[in-house]
Amino acid sequence: MKLKNITVYLSAILINSLSLNAQTTINLTPEYDAAIGYHDTYSTSGNNYGTATQNAAYSIPGTRGGVNNNRALIKFDLSGIPNGSNIISAKLDLYALGAIGTLSGHSGQNNDALLQRVTQNWNDSTVTWDSQPTATNQNETTLLPSTNPLQDYLNIDVTYLVQ
Repeated sequence: MKLKNITVYLSAILINSLSLNAQTTINLTPEYDAAIGYHDTYSTSGNNYGTATQNAAYSIPGTRGGVNNNRALIKFDLSGIPNGSNIISAKLDLYALGAIGTLSGHSGQNNDALLQRVTQNWNDSTVTWDSQPTATNQNETTLLPSTNPLQDYLNIDVTYLVQ
C-alpha cells in the first residue's frame, strides 16, 4: 500500500451538532491509491497499476493506434470525522508531479477532469480497469483545464463529496 510520489491533502472543517460553538479542522492524508488504465491495442485492462509512479486521468491516442485511458483512485479514511458533525467545508489539494516517461505532465487544451466519490470498496494491489469500483456523479467536481504542465490544483471544494 505504498502511496505514489504525489501529495494529496484533504482538509475539512466540522461543527459538532452537540456544541454549535465548537469548530474543528481535520487534515486527512490518503490511506492508499492506485492508477487504473488500459491501452486497447495492448489488451492491458486487466493489469494492476497500484505501484505506478503517478496518479493521472487521461484519454490519449495510443502509440500504435487505439486509445490509452487512465484514472486515479485515492482512498481516504473518513472514520476520524466524529458522528453528528456538520461538515461546513472540505478542500482538496492535488499537486502536479511533472514529466513521467514521454508524458510531460498536464497536456492538451481539452484536459478538464472530474472528481467523483467512489461507492464501492477496492484494493490498491488488485484493482484494474476491468474491476474498477463504481462511482457516482452526484456532487462531482470538475477540475478546469490546466494552463501549464506543472499546474497544482489547490483548495478544490469537495465539501459535498465528503458530506
